[in-house]
Amino acid sequence: MTGFPTRRGFLWSAAGLALLPGTKGFAGSKVLDSEWDLSWLARLNGSARVVFDIPDLAGGAAISRAVRTIDEVAELLGVTRNDVAAVFVLRGFAVESAMGPVYWRDYAPPTAGLPEDRPLGASALERSLQSILPPDAPISMARYTIEGIAKAGGIVLVCDRAFQAIVQRVQVVEGSSVVAARLIGIRNLLAGTSLMPSGLSALVLAQRAGCSLITAEAR
Repeated sequence: MTGFPTRRGFLWSAAGLALLPGTKGFAGSKVLDSEWDLSWLARLNGSARVVFDIPDLAGGAAISRAVRTIDEVAELLGVTRNDVAAVFVLRGFAVESAMGPVYWRDYAPPTAGLPEDRPLGASALERSLQSILPPDAPISMARYTIEGIAKAGGIVLVCDRAFQAIVQRVQVVEGSSVVAARLIGIRNLLAGTSLMPSGLSALVLAQRAGCSLITAEAR
């Protein structure tokens, strides 16, 4: 297995892993228990509230579009960016952007399937630029990475169903059990990110808490 499965294979593998023995009850990006961390809901207290649905990174365009939208809303309301409560829901192929440097070094496939099921996508290096800032990059670009968004106070939620593709990749590389691979995957999530049962459920909760929904895709 040299890359992520196609969209159809991705969905089937995620569903299959969710049903494997030993995976029930695993939750949370930093701990494994039977509770999902909903503490992020208490942070939704800005002058404006928005949730970005990000099912695919579109070469970085999805994240940059979301960041620009926050800037524009803050400017229009005459408030600071910190007064705009923003939730970023990563699902589908976008979950990979929640992974840290060890994942990109040891586990990321050299190329990844794209949503249109084309066989090869962007390189691992290109994809990692949406997660973490390279050492030689201008610090101003950090705001366009998931790591930078989380450090700046953005709420980053990761679809656990889609996260199973990450688990599958780790399992292949390590030759380990699903449980062990999941532990490795969780340990390699970026600080400040949180797993949710699914991206869609996260979107529902965010909208219920007063967030306006925006699909952050390149058009």
